[in-house]
Amino acid sequence: MATLDGYRVLRSRFHFLKYDPDEQIMPYLQIAGFGDVVLIRRFDLRANLISALVERWCTETHTFIMPCGDCTITLEDVTMQLGLRVDGAVVTGRSKVLEPSVLCHRLLGRSPNDGERNFTFLTLKWLRVNFKELSSTAIEYEYLPLLEDFSRVGSYSWGSAVLAVLYYELCRAKKHGVSNMASCLGLLQSWALYRMPFLAAVRHQPYSWPLINRNWCEPNINHLPPNDRGFLWMSYSALNIATLIPQWVHAEAHMWCINTPVLNFSTVEWYNDDRFMRQFGCRQFMPVEPEQFDDVHGKTMRGKHTTDWSVEHQSFVALWNAWYDRRPEMYSCMFDLVPRLNICSGT
Repeated sequence: MATLDGYRVLRSRFHFLKYDPDEQIMPYLQIAGFGDVVLIRRFDLRANLISALVERWCTETHTFIMPCGDCTITLEDVTMQLGLRVDGAVVTGRSKVLEPSVLCHRLLGRSPNDGERNFTFLTLKWLRVNFKELSSTAIEYEYLPLLEDFSRVGSYSWGSAVLAVLYYELCRAKKHGVSNMASCLGLLQSWALYRMPFLAAVRHQPYSWPLINRNWCEPNINHLPPNDRGFLWMSYSALNIATLIPQWVHAEAHMWCINTPVLNFSTVEWYNDDRFMRQFGCRQFMPVEPEQFDDVHGKTMRGKHTTDWSVEHQSFVALWNAWYDRRPEMYSCMFDLVPRLNICSGT
């Protein structure tokens, strides 16, 4: 762990595939819901920016405490930035796959370590890197059973699973003495640069889909204004961005503003939609007290190889499945979609 002007700078890990998938399997990846995310290319992570965001993270509300108010990475951001679907079944199952070598050979024809670049291997590789937290010691094959029935792969909420692990890692990194951070940190950094474009300019590159595919210049965290001047509450409404968004994304908009847990096997994190209503163009009212569930928050798969998390967390799975009962009242707020002047202070 390094320090910068008295602040800690976290070591981070972020990977995407370093090669293009074979064109023959792209149609299958598209059907499964991974056709866009596998095209994301690696870009440089800015450890100082990631660390500054962690310092502003509130573990109780899962929001960043900014001068303008609470804001956070939402299910909308996951879909817009990564092209992952959020409407679907919970990503969960057993910690340990029984006879993983048998399952691997049945699905892959060989071990993933042999470098097979087929559909299952590409999907597993991405899941292993971006869905895992550093504190987990479980083997990476727990996702394989979810990929066995190809017709059902696209029915899972992979986007909410990514968000669950990112929330978990933000909470873990907030603790004293933690020096590193994993999960999909590219999403975290790209979210910040889209919401606060004053942090960094873009190198004359047009927008592309998924939106995370941008080549930003070096962010400067010293440019954070004392109010919300420059913060884009609705950063995807600009015409040059909106025209890139596929139609299926808008069909899932009903899922973006809900009050529900998000899950990924042992990970359970609460998605407090009523605390960041302005990110959906709605009036922000006084939010309710955040949900507290200390008995499961921070739980990992370490030492729980026989646990079936779909049973262990069945109450949270039920809440996710009943998301339509957990939508807040939304009142459209007519404000400019450009950076606004210090509304938090009433001026």
